[in-house]
This record gives sequence, structure tokens and C-alpha cells, in this order.
Amino acid sequence: MQPDQRSGRRSLPDQRTLLSWLFIGRLTLAVGSLVGAGLVGTERPRESFLVNVTMIVALTFTAYGFYIVHWRGGRVGKTFLLTQAVVDLIVVTLVVHFAGQPTSAFPALYVLVVAAYALLMPPAADWMTALHQGLLVGFGFAATSFGINYQFGNRPFTLWLIDAGYHTLQFAVYGLIIGLWR
Repeated sequence: MQPDQRSGRRSLPDQRTLLSWLFIGRLTLAVGSLVGAGLVGTERPRESFLVNVTMIVALTFTAYGFYIVHWRGGRVGKTFLLTQAVVDLIVVTLVVHFAGQPTSAFPALYVLVVAAYALLMPPAADWMTALHQGLLVGFGFAATSFGINYQFGNRPFTLWLIDAGYHTLQFAVYGLIIGLWR
């Protein structure tokens, strides 16, 4: 028996298990979004096309991630984790945006995604990792909070892109400064 099991303490799941849960969650969101886009494809064809293309890209990254984690085995690097985190945040953003309801439960998925990748990613050791983590924080927190407010206020999507992009870049610069400072 492992020491944690003998003393009754529980530990966090290992990297492979946590990544598998994230892949299953992404697959669930992608398939649900594809079905939803298929149902409203004639009413909103542009949005349906955007959802289809993005979800197919997400499914491709999921298949690649599954291959790297389960068939190739071993631990994954920072770049892999950052790429997977960005894909997950894009999937959640599309689900929140196209759900059309600011009071839905989907915005809570941002907290789950950011928390899961915070457990998976090592602390920032160089300027590139700090820059990526700044981008993730900017997009995961600032941009999404703007998105919820803009959707609730019926503001245009392009205005959200401008404001969210500005604040995401702002947090990326913060991360770059902190990474270079070390």
C-alpha cells in the first residue's frame, strides 16, 4: 500500500488521469456543440459553421493529446499543456457565447479549466512560460468576465473582442515582465 492510502489521506490525481478527465470533458462539450450547431444550422448558418470548424479543430487536438498521453506515455511538457489549455478555453468560450444565456451554468467551466491546468502546469521558470500564463490569466479571467457582462448587456461581439483582446495582452505583458524579472 502507498503511504497516502494507509493513513487515510487522499491525494490529487496524477497528470495522466487529470488530462484524461479534461479530454473527456472537451469531447463532451465538442459533441454537444456539434449536435446543437446541427440543430440550428439553418437558422444561424454562420455561427453554426464557426462552431463546426472550431469543434473539429478541438477534436483534432483531443485526439493528438490522447495519443501523446496514453500511447506514447510519459510526462508531457509545458508547451503541450499550454496548447491544450488554450484549446479548452476556446471551446468553453464558444459554448458560453453560443449558449446565448448569460445566466447559464456554462461560465463556471472557466473556473474548472483554469484550476485543472493550474494543477498540471509547473511554476513559471522562464519568460516564455510566464508570457503564456499571463495570456491564460488574461483570457481565462479578464476576457471571460467581460464576455459574461457583454452578453448580459447585449453588446456586440466585436466590442468584446476589442476589450478582451486589450486586457488579455495587458496580462501577457504582466507575465512577460514577471518572467524577465526573475
